[in-house]
Amino acid sequence: DLIPVRVGQIGYMYDTVSGQLFGNSGTGDFTLGEDKTLPYDAEVEYLQGDGSAYIDTGYYVNTTKTRCEMQIMPLATSTQCICGSRNTANTSNTDNCCVFVVNGKFRFDWAEGGSGALVDMTTGNVYTISITRGSVTVNGNTTTYSNSTSTNQTYTFLLFALHNTTAIQAPFTGRIYYATF
Repeated sequence: DLIPVRVGQIGYMYDTVSGQLFGNSGTGDFTLGEDKTLPYDAEVEYLQGDGSAYIDTGYYVNTTKTRCEMQIMPLATSTQCICGSRNTANTSNTDNCCVFVVNGKFRFDWAEGGSGALVDMTTGNVYTISITRGSVTVNGNTTTYSNSTSTNQTYTFLLFALHNTTAIQAPFTGRIYYATF
């Protein structure tokens, strides 16, 4: 379960289960949301990616067993990956655990066999997303899509980008308020 936090003026995602901090693995910077009123001063409302910052969670996703829930705000409609890992090169479009923004729509690829559900989105709006193999719920509206076999991901799951074979691709310009998987 990951939440955005700050240490000094640096943004991280904090795993509330393992107690581990995950910092920026990219070259860009995160914009910090406002501090929340809590019994401690490190949690912030969100992390905002600038299109080159990303976080490597160190987590390996399984397309059948892993459920992902997050709250996000996209700030651009260009092709970008909110989070994900993919075992194969971009051209084969298989073996995915990814959430994309493509041409002003969310694209949920959470299965072997390529693209899953397409759901309309608007930049600047906050979305709560829950995704499992074959089903995605966005702000309470559920869409089902076909998928095939279960696969363990070979590459670690990233927030704010896609871990695609050995490359980091399509960094996300937007906010992540929380992510659990």
